[in-house]
Amino acid sequence: MRKMVFVVSNGVIDDAGFLADQIERAGEPVIICTDGAAVIMRSIDRVPDLIVGDMDSVDEETLTYFEEKGSRIARYAAEKDETDTQIALERAFEMGPEGIRIYG
Repeated sequence: MRKMVFVVSNGVIDDAGFLADQIERAGEPVIICTDGAAVIMRSIDRVPDLIVGDMDSVDEETLTYFEEKGSRIARYAAEKDETDTQIALERAFEMGPEGIRIYG
C-alpha cells in the first residue's frame, strides 16, 4: 500500500498543534522535512523519516537527536540550484505515494 507523504518546509507554521493533528489523522505518514523544519518537528515530538537540505537552518544537536531516533539525514551543498523544499518534494515523488501534503 502506498503511503501519504507529508513534506514540512521551514516556512511559517502558526499552529504547530494543527500540524501534529494532521499527522495523527493521517495514521503513519512518511514525513520528509527540510533542515529548519526539523526544529518544528521536534517541538511537536514527531520524528521525521528524512531530513533534507544544506543544514544551514538547524543546529547539530537537533540533527543528532533525530539521527538517534532513526531519521535519515540527506545533506546537500549550500551552492545548489534547488531549494530545500524542492529537494524534499522530489524525494517525496520518488516514493510514488498516494498523496503528498505540504506544510510550512
